[in-house]
Amino acid sequence: MELDTMRALLAGFVMGAAGAFAQTAVLLAAVVRGFRTGRGLQLRGWEQVRPELIGVMLANLLVLLWTAAGLGLGALFLWVEREFPTGGPMNFVFSGFVVGGLAVILAGIWGVRPTWLGDVAWASAGVAVVVFGVGLPMLAAG
Repeated sequence: MELDTMRALLAGFVMGAAGAFAQTAVLLAAVVRGFRTGRGLQLRGWEQVRPELIGVMLANLLVLLWTAAGLGLGALFLWVEREFPTGGPMNFVFSGFVVGGLAVILAGIWGVRPTWLGDVAWASAGVAVVVFGVGLPMLAAG
């Protein structure tokens, strides 16, 4: 495996793990806020599940999802770097891809349910832009 490939995939993995921890804090704060206001998790059959167990499940799920996304975006970074050679810094091109994709996703999420999910979605987008749009290219570009 080439050094550039290893660097990009490791950067994606590390930044995905960092994003997972930040996103876990955001999502757990939203879940706790929901339980304090009495709304809780409004899914049929989940009323009896303790909030601590929900937190553990969410943390594990987010670590898996964000590290997988980081590895995928690390590979995408390599593709963008090879397919679109630019004279300027690669960070701006890759950040454009990340921000554009997140804008499309958030438009769908916020347009469908403008509740607390919208707040969590916007916070998630902020974490993703910082982690994947700025941090990943800085680590991957040697």
